[in-house]
Amino acid sequence: MINFLKSILPDSFKDLLKRGIKFFNNRIHPIKIYKNLNLMLNGNSLELLVYPNISSYEKLNEYYWMLTYYLYPIRNKISNIYIQSELKLDKLNFNENLSDEIKNFTELKGKFHTINKKSINTKSCNVILINDHMKKNSKPYKFDRKYMIDFKENKEASETLINISRDFTDKKELEKVLKKSEVKLKNINNEITKNKVLLCGSGPSIDNFDIDYQNYDVMICNSIVKNKNFLDKARPKYLMFGDPIFHPGPSKYAEKFRDDVRFLIEQYDTQVFTLSRDYAIYKNVFENKHLENFSFIPMKKINDNNSNLLRNFYIKGSGNILTLLMLPIAFSLYDEIMLAGFDGRKKEENSYYWKHSNKNQYDDLLEEIKLVHSGYFKKNNLFYDQYYENHIKTVKEWLDLSKSNKKILKSLTPSNIF
Repeated sequence: MINFLKSILPDSFKDLLKRGIKFFNNRIHPIKIYKNLNLMLNGNSLELLVYPNISSYEKLNEYYWMLTYYLYPIRNKISNIYIQSELKLDKLNFNENLSDEIKNFTELKGKFHTINKKSINTKSCNVILINDHMKKNSKPYKFDRKYMIDFKENKEASETLINISRDFTDKKELEKVLKKSEVKLKNINNEITKNKVLLCGSGPSIDNFDIDYQNYDVMICNSIVKNKNFLDKARPKYLMFGDPIFHPGPSKYAEKFRDDVRFLIEQYDTQVFTLSRDYAIYKNVFENKHLENFSFIPMKKINDNNSNLLRNFYIKGSGNILTLLMLPIAFSLYDEIMLAGFDGRKKEENSYYWKHSNKNQYDDLLEEIKLVHSGYFKKNNLFYDQYYENHIKTVKEWLDLSKSNKKILKSLTPSNIF
């Protein structure tokens, strides 16, 4: 009967039916509603299951330390972390590719347990962490809160790991942090004495760029914090970053980046702008004296770019720090916006995003971070082509906004983007 109906129904109706069933299962299925409500009521008593079975000590070791890092911000809300495996946790060794910070994260140790398949049903787990991207639609946990954390194969998994601590951070605490950040931006705006800002990227052209930085408020991004000679000349007023692996991650690359952020704040009292998504992670790895210089900005799913955060305190999601944070903040505070070091690339150079100056990149740590987040780097030329096309399109939108808002937006160094 089912096959007969499939044969006579039009494809458009079958597609509509599939989407309706998917929506029902994902949003309004009674079991789904019950489990979400139960999780809401028991959000301070999390029982996590890492699924499916892990059969090698190498993989168990990797997941143990990665989860220790990413779950530590919500350690007080976790009762147990069950890893489906027949192996023993007492045979694990520290992963030397990871940040030394993790060695101090000891409070979760007693909450990790390995558990065999037969014993899983005796536990009331309310959060499922899926370590195999091939099992993302696993039927046994169809209606549970699930996170795909296969950071070895899935390029979104590293960001998903951040989302776990974000989702279970106290909402009132986060609201307070966002309000404080919004007030801080307004205070910065009231104290500005220069009407022009210089945005500095990490492209090779920045190496030979010569200008009197004192004529501008200087805004830098990402790993330029490494370049101490440049910092001494530019004395940056602002630092922007928001990548999910290079900045809040557990690698030695991210650890070195955070060390340089501390130096920047202590040396120049630089104001830091980053994503509210990463608040729980940064609260865990930075001291309060450094966090005082942080402003956390929420992302919203909106159609148009937000060029005035003083009026609406949020940004549109974007895959590049220039269009994600630098231009939105610059447009909100200044009328003249100059750029340097945003080189882009030639169309055929599509093996990576683009080139960086080696003075502004932790080249010696790149291979290590690729091992830690191997799934993130499983991207082909087609991905980089699409990424670059989207970036060019978004930059054009900001150029159009500069005209309609009577702002000056111009690159002072050679660029394939502008």
